[in-house]
Amino acid sequence: MQKQAQQYQNHFLETSVSEATPYKLVALLYENGIKHMKLMRLMIERKQIAAKTEQANRVTSILYGLKAGLDMELGGDVAANLDALYNYIIKQVLTASLNNDLVVLDEALGLLQDLQEAWSLMPESYQRLTAAEIKARQQVK
Repeated sequence: MQKQAQQYQNHFLETSVSEATPYKLVALLYENGIKHMKLMRLMIERKQIAAKTEQANRVTSILYGLKAGLDMELGGDVAANLDALYNYIIKQVLTASLNNDLVVLDEALGLLQDLQEAWSLMPESYQRLTAAEIKARQQVK
């Protein structure tokens, strides 16, 4: 039964990603990054080292995915600042994992939650843009 539930969840995620706008993809990354940080926190509390490490790896992969989505040329200072912030959060997650440090992890979690909240404030008209529409707007500029 658990295997079937996992297969359904994987299919749902694949469908969500393939049909998502760039806005939604970033929102999904924030959501899952936060979820896995919270799971990492729980694993630290339970002293489940292997599970904690797995969650830390997932979080860092998500953060590297967010970094990969930055357009450093068009994004200018905003992209550069996000890149630096993502690097800082990655460093904090790795430090928290290495030292089982909940204070450091909570700081990283708070930063990612702040980013998620700021992202959610984007005007709805921009949230609906497809990648092709964004590219077309960038070519006009």
